[in-house]
Amino acid sequence: MKRLFLLMVLTVMFSILACTSQPVQIKNTNLDGTDSANMEYSVGLTSPRSANKNTDFTIEAKFTNNKDSEIHITHGEKLFTFYISNSNGNIINHYPRTSLGIARGVPRNGAIVERYTFNIDLAGQYEVWAVANFDINKKYELSTQKQTLVVQ
Repeated sequence: MKRLFLLMVLTVMFSILACTSQPVQIKNTNLDGTDSANMEYSVGLTSPRSANKNTDFTIEAKFTNNKDSEIHITHGEKLFTFYISNSNGNIINHYPRTSLGIARGVPRNGAIVERYTFNIDLAGQYEVWAVANFDINKKYELSTQKQTLVVQ
C-alpha cells in the first residue's frame, strides 16, 4: 500500500514538473509597436508560452524609467491594465480600472513591476499584453507587444 501511495505521489509530482512553462521576455515597445529602448520610458512583458486550462499562470509587466533623473508619475490603483484575448479577438478578462491618484517616484533607470495571475478554462490560442497608463505632466499610454499563449 505504501509503494502504491509513493508511486502515485511521484507520478503527480512529475506531471506537475512536466507542465511548467518557461517565461519569455518580450522586447520593450510603444503603443504604436515601435521599439522603445531609446525612449524616456519603456515597458516589457514576461509571460508563459503555454499554460494548462483551469490552472493559474502569471503575466509580469515592467515599466522602466530610462531618463537620467528620477521621475514622478501618477496612475490608478495599478499602473498596468492586463489584457487576454481569445482567437476571435474578444477580450476574455475584465476588471475595472480605477482612477485613483497614486503618485510615486521612479529613480533613474528604476522600474515598476506588476503581476497578474489568471486562469483560462478553455483550450486554445490567446494573446496577452499589458498597457501602462500614467501621467507626467501629460497622459501616457504605453503598450507591450502582444504575446501568444497556448492553453492546453
